[in-house]
Amino acid sequence: MRDAYKVAVWGPGALGRCAIREIKMLPELELVSVLAYSKSKCGQDAGIVAGCGEMGVAITDKVRTLLDAKPKIVIYTTRDIGDFNADKDILMLLEAGVNVVTPLPYFHFRERGIAVRKIFEDAGQKGGATLHATGISPTFLFERLAGLLTDLSNNIETISLYEYFNIEHKGEGGADAMKSFGMGQPIGQVESSNRLTRILDHYFRQSIFTLAETLGVQVDYIERTAHHVAVSEPLSIPKLIDVEIGAIGVISHKWMGYSGGKPFFTYQVYWYPHSSIAPQNAKGHGDDYWLIEIEGNPCLRVGIELQHALKPEDAPTPKLAVPAFIATVATMIHAIPHVVSAAPGILPTDTPSLHWKPDLRLPVHVPKTHAIRS
Repeated sequence: MRDAYKVAVWGPGALGRCAIREIKMLPELELVSVLAYSKSKCGQDAGIVAGCGEMGVAITDKVRTLLDAKPKIVIYTTRDIGDFNADKDILMLLEAGVNVVTPLPYFHFRERGIAVRKIFEDAGQKGGATLHATGISPTFLFERLAGLLTDLSNNIETISLYEYFNIEHKGEGGADAMKSFGMGQPIGQVESSNRLTRILDHYFRQSIFTLAETLGVQVDYIERTAHHVAVSEPLSIPKLIDVEIGAIGVISHKWMGYSGGKPFFTYQVYWYPHSSIAPQNAKGHGDDYWLIEIEGNPCLRVGIELQHALKPEDAPTPKLAVPAFIATVATMIHAIPHVVSAAPGILPTDTPSLHWKPDLRLPVHVPKTHAIRS
């Protein structure tokens, strides 16, 4: 039996704390360091901060301390502010010989250009380390699951993913993010600010290009449109948000990838603060819900609902993380053996070998194999 993977967590926010709790439950992993930007967390036991009891690992704000712990891989979960501010940290880790797995948008470099991709590839080659980006949305539901479902249809016309995210139980961090993105503000005021669209563009454009390349579909361009919904009655969620009449209650953005002059891919998000104003397709479902639709012969619709337990009485108390956060952490943890054994550089999204192609003469996609590193 192999030794446990030595893992560090960079950024003990909502996702990072979730990662710490999951690591504690897995004997295959050993937490060796946690790096935080908050001075108030420094020196505290990582397990105490994560709410899972002492783990004997003190949180640090020193990169040198993290590196001295000699992690085999870093779960990198800092906040994304839309300007690829993580570049410097990730490149430093790769050059230092530390593998990196992250939910940030580093899974498709088309829009950033070949030169930027080469910088990350070279850093990995220099240190003998690998970068891999993964999560539930993006990289799993659209790129992998929706792609896999194309095997059930012929003559496919459109592939769509709709995300419905209720922030009511996401804690103060989720509420603060939604306010900064425009929830509770006049629609015109939100569209005059591009902070949210700049952040989300990096994810969903990469998602569309990733699935398109896997399927062999040429994407001519991607168009983003806003579909925010104003409330007709005042909405007040204690300790979360107050929304006045006419202000935004549902934040919604849609990305459409056009091929041959027609929309082929759609990725649309809906974020709202209470189940009472949930979009129609999300009513009756949990707080974390996704809908995949494929127009073809035959058409299909698949819903994915994440919950703490299938029976409400089995749900844990307290609920330390929303199901979507746990699922995102799970994808990163499951990737650890693949990242550690991959060739240095960038490990792309491992999409399944898909049968459906718009042109049957195109070769079936086969995921790139990676050499095993000792």
